[in-house]
Amino acid sequence: MSSADPFGAAWLLRIDPVFVDRRFGAEAVNRLLEDGRAYAGPRRIEGGRLVAALVRDPRRGVAGEDVALRLRLRDDDLELACACSRGRAYVCEHVMRVLVDLSVHP
Repeated sequence: MSSADPFGAAWLLRIDPVFVDRRFGAEAVNRLLEDGRAYAGPRRIEGGRLVAALVRDPRRGVAGEDVALRLRLRDDDLELACACSRGRAYVCEHVMRVLVDLSVHP
């Protein structure tokens, strides 16, 4: 970490609408922007990673706990971990949603 980026979070500035459109496609991004989601608390930075927890969506009839995730971008590689995927190699909707939110509300 440099003194100019004491939290190791400068990568957050690279998440913009062009980034998410390129990664996920305009149709998916537009759908996520139209379908808001509540956070269990404020997003925060821990060890250079973005940490967020989304509240389960009661409209979808899904009960249970909030979904927690961690994200970091290194070079052009997205490092992620979401409670829903438990090590599976795909980008879940929770991660997409947080990145889309971040792209329009840094």
